[in-house]
Amino acid sequence: VEEVVKSIAARFAGRAKARSLVAAWRLAERAIRGFHPNPLYFLWGPWYRLWVRPLVPDIAAIPEADRAYYERKMLTTHHNPNRVDLSRDVLFHLMDAAEAAKAVSRIDRRALPHLGRALDRLEGEDAPVFVDLRDRLTALSHWMVTRRNVAAWIAGVKGFLETTAPKKRGKHRADLAEMVSSEIANIRGLRKFLAGCETEVMAVSRGEETTFIHDGKFDDHLAKKIELMKRYGRRKPRIDPDFLWRTGGWEPGSV
Repeated sequence: VEEVVKSIAARFAGRAKARSLVAAWRLAERAIRGFHPNPLYFLWGPWYRLWVRPLVPDIAAIPEADRAYYERKMLTTHHNPNRVDLSRDVLFHLMDAAEAAKAVSRIDRRALPHLGRALDRLEGEDAPVFVDLRDRLTALSHWMVTRRNVAAWIAGVKGFLETTAPKKRGKHRADLAEMVSSEIANIRGLRKFLAGCETEVMAVSRGEETTFIHDGKFDDHLAKKIELMKRYGRRKPRIDPDFLWRTGGWEPGSV
């Protein structure tokens, strides 16, 4: 296997650069193996609109009209708790607070550092194979950070709601503040990267946006996400426990 990998690298980059290319491949592989998947979120591309939806401690505090830019094509129904609770989707419990905290730690320790070292190895290389790999790994790093921050949302919000201890609640709020700052910086970096990137790192529709693909308004949606996160990022953590039962204008206790 090693000989095959080296021969492919030599064909792509030339013998003088083959070792550097293989080293970057190996680091990228370690990053991917070290990543902690968020069950459904890991598999289904833009269905859940994670790159464009604001990760704030109380999603329901954002008026529905301001959430429409991402919810109208999101894989959801009007009463799906996933709209306000990232730990759930319909009747599925995707991840509890403890598992989410484990995911954050694992991604921070075993995925992102290796990805960073791979990108460092590719810095300054101008051969097409290196540029292509660098661009794809840069996009992957932004993707991983958002998924890391989804897990941080679950750990922080659910953890806050599951305890009454002031010290623990304070820690969860501090973690959520860090998550908000991390995600705003991540999306700013993603916008800058995509604006200058010539490699096709993701599929974008030239026609209408659908549940399965973003369209030409992707950057506008990223900007909207940043705006909403800055506006609502300091809210007290909250999840409406009765959201699942909101149907046809009916509210719990109204009948």
